[in-house]
Amino acid sequence: MKQSIGRPHGAAAKGSTKPMKETEKRGQKKRTGRGAGGWIAGCTALLALGLVLILIGQWRMEEPEQAERPAEAPPETAAAELQREYSVSFRLGEETLQSFLLPAGESVPAYDPELPGLKLEGWLDEAGPADPWAGPVSGDRVFTAAVTPTLLRHVSFLFADENGLLRPDEAMDEAALNAAAEALLPEGSAEETALLRQQLDEIGRVSASRRDFARRIAGINGWTADERLRPAEGAIAPADLDPKDADFALLLEASVPHTADESGKLWTEAPLQTAMEPGMLLRGTELYCVGEDGFLLRDEDVGPLHFGPDGRFTSGDAELDGYVTECLGALQEEFPEDAADRFAMLRHCYDYVRDSYVYLGRGHKMEEGVDWSIEDAKIMFSSGKGNCYNYAAVFRALARRLGYPANTVLRSLDTPDNEHAWTDLVIRGIPYVFDPQLEKHFGNDRWMLRYEDAKKYGYTRPDPAVFLGYEAYTEMEYHQPPEQEGEVIEVEGEGDETYLIYLPYGYDPDKQYRVLIYLNGADGDPFKMLGSDYRYSHGNVWFGCAVNTKYYIDYLIQEGYCDPLIVVSTNETIAEWIGDRYLRLIQYTVDHYSTYANSSEIEDLVAARDYFAIAGPSNASQSICLAIQTMPDIFAYYGLFSGMYRPEETLAAFREKGPIRFLMMAAGEQDYQWPVMTETYEVWSQLDNVQDSCLMIVPGADHDWVAFDAAIRHMLFYFSPKTK
Repeated sequence: MKQSIGRPHGAAAKGSTKPMKETEKRGQKKRTGRGAGGWIAGCTALLALGLVLILIGQWRMEEPEQAERPAEAPPETAAAELQREYSVSFRLGEETLQSFLLPAGESVPAYDPELPGLKLEGWLDEAGPADPWAGPVSGDRVFTAAVTPTLLRHVSFLFADENGLLRPDEAMDEAALNAAAEALLPEGSAEETALLRQQLDEIGRVSASRRDFARRIAGINGWTADERLRPAEGAIAPADLDPKDADFALLLEASVPHTADESGKLWTEAPLQTAMEPGMLLRGTELYCVGEDGFLLRDEDVGPLHFGPDGRFTSGDAELDGYVTECLGALQEEFPEDAADRFAMLRHCYDYVRDSYVYLGRGHKMEEGVDWSIEDAKIMFSSGKGNCYNYAAVFRALARRLGYPANTVLRSLDTPDNEHAWTDLVIRGIPYVFDPQLEKHFGNDRWMLRYEDAKKYGYTRPDPAVFLGYEAYTEMEYHQPPEQEGEVIEVEGEGDETYLIYLPYGYDPDKQYRVLIYLNGADGDPFKMLGSDYRYSHGNVWFGCAVNTKYYIDYLIQEGYCDPLIVVSTNETIAEWIGDRYLRLIQYTVDHYSTYANSSEIEDLVAARDYFAIAGPSNASQSICLAIQTMPDIFAYYGLFSGMYRPEETLAAFREKGPIRFLMMAAGEQDYQWPVMTETYEVWSQLDNVQDSCLMIVPGADHDWVAFDAAIRHMLFYFSPKTK
């Protein structure tokens, strides 16, 4: 059956058109004419055959691909492999230094490239550090040189700007990088140093700041902070470096000419100079203050002026600082010839405040104070309008940015209900009134008006202690000793000399204390100044205190008006030799108590002069004048409270002293010495070695202890200020 059925199928499949035989037709008819059972069986067989054919077809569709795949090439023989060649390249950055075409199995030839100005540290491939000579080549390889520049060591390569500032935390600009390259590159032609300059440019590009650039160069050169160094003679350090900065030595290494040898000193031990004199420094619109060491003060206060961690003055309010910067910058552009002159700019600022704003009445303030000044300044800066409070506040803000300790004053003029605000400013120790608002209103000059001249307008000055953050005394009296009472020790000195030593409450011999000689002028009796049982009885609405000086100092220390200090006194006269007695008193104190002096030798006392003061009233003031003429230079603070002696001779000696940190002169308003003190003060306060000073004329006071107590209180604010 299969053959009879399959062959035709096969013939038909081949395209045959030959007719079938008759007998075959008849047989077919005969078979198809069988019964139902035969027909079903035939169909079943056909279905089975079809299924088989389908499966065979699927198998044939898959199998031909496998059958048609070419046979894999036989592996090469070892001999063929040895005939292959591989490329080995050495590069510096994108530049190819050397290439080799090597047979497989051969080692890379020795290669030591010449790289002018660069030190080859090793080679890198895609995976990291690599050794090109570790074995025979077995493939193409690319090795990149790991290099560091070979730079000159111990040369300055960061340079201060025209203002003497290094600006270590600002970005390296192209000019700074060019200057650094010129200093650091060894001698050679442009071609010889091209690779080195390329490396420096890359270091400059990835450095976050000039400080960071210096760190990277120090790392390349292997510099460490413990190297022995000495500044070159006359070398100048940038003033904006911070001796407390962890990178101080690093930045000095980068910016100050020096030598390096075994006999040198560490930077921290070396005598360093800067180009800056101590005092205020205006650079552009920014204010700095240079300390005694020639470097900028940081995180410190100078009177009411605060200098932040970057050395720049700040009011503490970013919005106000922005207004002041914008205003001052515009005035400097308008008056470029005066841009760096602080006093000239102060005048321009005053005129600007007087002429640029519109008066607008606002609510009155009920209490004197300075808390309102920042907000009132911002109101006028932003709106262009305001009243006397705003005028005073804006001028205060501008004056402080120029380095002047300006304060706003809120007091009555003439009558209690005539409340007014102005700006108080002390210049070279003399307090002045600045009132741009009333000058604009009345048209008369109120620029830099002395208080004695301003009385005709009703101006009076409050207790200066208020400007230092202290409360003014008002009808205060003491009838009992303070709770924290210091100890007074009586000592018999040479001959008839008597020393009284006041030790503050809680005196600790392990701490260091400042020393004040405070003398009694009336009869030279020190017990009237420091004796616990002696009491002056007097009162004053400003400074009233019915206590002796010893209790008075106890109180100031107890209430935190000043830091604890040692106060000493002795019986005195105005004899020509009195200076010797005062010197012996200081030496005794240093020998027996804890002070800032290393010893009582003269050179050690002079070295510690910033921690010694001398003051006294009346005849004691005359005695101090004699001491100025005859004593070594061991005092940096002086208080002369009424009374003068040979002012011309004393002036000549005073002029030759070292820096005078603070000069205090005082008298009562009704004191006959007032005119003499005022006249003397105007001369002495202008001496080049006097850094700060104050003249206090106490209203309503006669030649009495009220004025003197007020003066010593104010002097202690400067000599032994309270520790924050």
